[in-house]
Amino acid sequence: MPVTPRKFFKPKAKDDDRDRLNFDEIVEHCPDLGNRVIVIRSRVKDLRQKFQADCKWALKGFNTVTTATIAIAIFGIFVGVVIALVKPDAGLAATVSVAFGAIVGIAGAGSKAFGWHKRYHAMFRARWAMASLEVYIDDLIYDLAVGVQKGAELSVADRETLRKAANSWLEQIDTTLKTFGDSYPTAISPVEIRSKK
Repeated sequence: MPVTPRKFFKPKAKDDDRDRLNFDEIVEHCPDLGNRVIVIRSRVKDLRQKFQADCKWALKGFNTVTTATIAIAIFGIFVGVVIALVKPDAGLAATVSVAFGAIVGIAGAGSKAFGWHKRYHAMFRARWAMASLEVYIDDLIYDLAVGVQKGAELSVADRETLRKAANSWLEQIDTTLKTFGDSYPTAISPVEIRSKK
């Protein structure tokens, strides 16, 4: 009996028109495609979701600190101009400008120390590496499932293809995590406030 390719896809959700593989159906059709593949793919999906969540936090942190720094700088200029116009002889304008300049410098140094932009970049790359790997896994699993009759075992050649692919997936996960592990910590650096001489 010929395989109906659509049987391997989940019904589409109302708010999502993407095709998603139904791994329960695939494993029922060909048990050889289960176990190791399902475990690897679930780890990949979990990592992608975690990187995605961390990406959002890093971007929010970067946007918050950057916006606050710019707002403080603009407010400092505004206050300095107002004081200079209202009390030009008081000498407060220079003092206030220096104070706000120091605050902006501290905020900027803090932003650089947290390295939100670098952390976001590292997580963004890792997230899309995992998304790309998901596509490769799904493509191979679907291709193998369509090519085998229900309940049949994979051929020796298909088993070897699957074994090599699974090993390469693990290598890609390892490479992504090591790259992420190398770049993420370097984003966080000690606070440096440079004084004007």
